[in-house]
This record gives sequence, structure tokens and C-alpha cells, in this order.
Amino acid sequence: MQLNEMILLIRNEKGHETNMLVTFEDYVKDWVLAYAKDRTDIANMTRDLMLSASKDEIKWKDWYWVGNKSFYARVCSGERELDNFLVGIFNDDKEWEFSREHSSEECLKTLDVRGIKTDGSRIFGEYEYTMVPKEFHVGDKLHNFNGKDYVVLECFSPNNLLLMDQNNGTMLVGCDVQFYDRMPKYSKEFPEDSEHGIEWGHGRYLERLPSQIDFRAIRAEYCQPYEQKGKEFQIEIREILSRVKNIKADTLGDAIDKAMELYEQQEVVLDADDYKGVDYFPSEQQKR
Repeated sequence: MQLNEMILLIRNEKGHETNMLVTFEDYVKDWVLAYAKDRTDIANMTRDLMLSASKDEIKWKDWYWVGNKSFYARVCSGERELDNFLVGIFNDDKEWEFSREHSSEECLKTLDVRGIKTDGSRIFGEYEYTMVPKEFHVGDKLHNFNGKDYVVLECFSPNNLLLMDQNNGTMLVGCDVQFYDRMPKYSKEFPEDSEHGIEWGHGRYLERLPSQIDFRAIRAEYCQPYEQKGKEFQIEIREILSRVKNIKADTLGDAIDKAMELYEQQEVVLDADDYKGVDYFPSEQQKR
């Protein structure tokens, strides 16, 4: 059973909320048909549930059958929303509870095979990971098994990627990114439970404002070095030192002449404080 086949349902009785996970069939049988007043209600309740599967639809629709009793439901959009549901993010009642009794057996089994407890915690070691060879490209949308989705902004090397969190827009460098197929250990009979996603050795989170990020330094640190392939290349390393000197003169030409004289006579000596950067060029001999 896929996570997006589950229905997240919250029952409210006199202010006390109970969470449960149900299949679409149980939702229709135990809730729609049981509490709808007429066919119009049945159509509206089914339509609202289907609309909740859209990412653009963020509201839950309340359905009341008496003044102090109601329920609201939506289709589960994925693991992150399921986690939020299991820890009570969507509940107004601080004393809410999760009911296994009123949840569908298929939904509870899906939690079990995925190693997810009804309080949102995980049973570690319940997944088997198989590394899948993959070449990453700019624009790829990747799901991380930490529950977040990222888009690739730049490939510094085959496995060092500049990523942007699609939820909040923050950027980070994912180091040693690998692509995996993940399967719950006890659900090999359910190949549809297989998921694809990434894991990385570690992530370096960057400043929130792009203007504050030194992309040049990051590329220098994370880009893959060029490999020696039996040849030698002559690369000119040109360090830039620069200082502004105020010089009194009648003309610009005279000022330049005086500056040259000061430099040649070592009355002006550039040092590390005047460092402005470094560039790398193929040498003139290498260009021939």
C-alpha cells in the first residue's frame, strides 16, 4: 500500500480529537455512508477528499453530524505529512490520541513494514538500501530519505551537489550524494513499497541570502580535481596585488610616471595586505 492511498482522519467529539488512518474503502463505508444525509452529501464528501490530494489544496473540510461531533480528512501526500499527522501537528486538542482500533488494518500494516510507529518514531534498521548508479544533472528533483525534497542547482563533481530545499529555499552542498532504492525489510512481497531517494555523507548548509555566499570558494573546495592522464600542462598562476596611491601631479601622465618611479625605487612595495585575488591561465607556451 502506498502512503498516498491512506486517508488521514481526525474525529472530534466534544473537543476531544482522535486520529486514525483509513483506506478509501473504509472511509466511504464507515464515514461517508454512515453520516451523509443524502446523495448530495455523499458526492460532496467524496469530492472534497479527492481535492485534498492536490498540493494546492491545504485546507481540511469539516463534516458535522451533530452539533458537537465532527470529523475532517484528507489524502496523505507523503511521508512528511504522515509524520506531522502522527505527532499531532494538525490537532487543536493537546490531549489528542491515535486510535489503532479505528484505523484500517492495511494502513497499520503499511506503518509496520516501513518501520514507522504510530507516535511518529522509527524502528531503525527496518529498511534495506541498494545503491543505484545515477548521473546527476542540474534541475533534477531529488527526494532525501530525511523527508525533504531538493532541486540540483549545480554539480560540483559527480557526487558533490549544490542543492536547494524545495520547501524553504535554503541552499546547501550535499557531499558524497548517492542514489538508493529503499525497501522495507519485511515487505518484499510488496514491490510497490520500494522508494527511490538520496543520502549523503554530510551536508554543508549555506547562508540564506545568495549575496552572502562565496560561490567561488565553494566551487574551489568541492569541485572534483582534474585527474592526471599521462600529460603535463603548464598553468600560469597569476596573483593580483593592488593598492591605490594618491599622487599630486599636473597631469594624469605625470601622475603615472611618478607612480612608476615610486614602485621601481621600492618606495611603494605591495604586500599581502594588497591581495585582491588569483587567476589561472594556460601559459603562452601551452597555447601553442
